[in-house]
Amino acid sequence: GGGLWEHRGFVDVLDGATALAVGWNGTDADPGRDDGTLDLACATVGGRVQCWGDNRVGQLAQGGFTRSAVPTDVGGDHTWSALAAGASHVCGIDDATDAVYCWGSTERGQIAGVEAGVTTPCTPGNCDVALPGRVLDHVDEGAELVSGANHTCARSGTQLTCWGESRAGQAGATIAARVPTIVPGAWSRVFAGANGSCGIDATSQVSCWGELAADALPDPAALAGAATIELGFEAGCLLDATGQLACFGDATVFGNGGPGTCGDGTCNGGETADNCPG
Repeated sequence: GGGLWEHRGFVDVLDGATALAVGWNGTDADPGRDDGTLDLACATVGGRVQCWGDNRVGQLAQGGFTRSAVPTDVGGDHTWSALAAGASHVCGIDDATDAVYCWGSTERGQIAGVEAGVTTPCTPGNCDVALPGRVLDHVDEGAELVSGANHTCARSGTQLTCWGESRAGQAGATIAARVPTIVPGAWSRVFAGANGSCGIDATSQVSCWGELAADALPDPAALAGAATIELGFEAGCLLDATGQLACFGDATVFGNGGPGTCGDGTCNGGETADNCPG
């Protein structure tokens, strides 16, 4: 955050948290329309979700639009088994019903794929969702939930469903906004970047879609061996089956920012924190 909320150090924010979801910074995602630097974070504590930070479009699920600098219980009678936060929306899996709920901005279809605009406070017909609203009726136990800046994907068993903004195809199709729709294939993992997504299928093959240009992705052979992937705005990193780290995309945002073994876009020369302090 900025101003009175700024703190350049480590602070004990919340005790007893078992999961954490940090939203995508709206200033980075769209600097032309965000008038502040407040971020969004949520955590689960004893099955309850507590969120803090920005609330201009109801992403703290309080039924209103007052920002909070301290963790605040999400409204509604729910316990949660999974959690994912976007730039201005949050989604969670209700532990009792195994249904997926989302809340926050509807401007880009984040809640259920329907673009409904932004107003603060809400007005009929052009309204954000300031309390959890059901998006999917049921997902299997152990389902996986990930969010990009303005889209969300849920993996239930081997079925992958995505919704939200998809101008770059990040929700599985190049249309303006996408209602919850199954992505073809049988999936074992799913990952989301700001404006892109990747999935690992049942044969360990990796597919990526959205704002992930072909020249920003590593060699397909390296992707095929990925055990886990993390995606940002313009770059990503993966761990292969042997635990080796490789990063790809815009090399100025990782490594040491220059040519050579340190910062050359891949971790392929025995880089460590000692010999590559950046």
